[in-house]
Amino acid sequence: MNDEGRRAGPRMRWLTDRHQKPLYETTAAILRQAVARGVVPDVPPIHLFYVLIGSVGMIFSQAPECERLTGRDPTASDEMIEAHADAVVALLLGR
Repeated sequence: MNDEGRRAGPRMRWLTDRHQKPLYETTAAILRQAVARGVVPDVPPIHLFYVLIGSVGMIFSQAPECERLTGRDPTASDEMIEAHADAVVALLLGR
């Protein structure tokens, strides 16, 4: 989706309508509830959605770069994947 989302063509439209839009609508509803409960800051869902998607997936979609940069493959172990998930939760929701 990182690559496809940049191209305003039929493939991007199909992927967005078929996959991203349902995900966004569900996530936006959850985020609105989280804002109402004071769990996350009062930020419009569109921004929270992309912050969440970027923080969750970027390390994995850029795995070769991450490994070159740090010497660690983020996809190499369940422990590394869990550590990243824990880091995202801690950053977005606090400990």
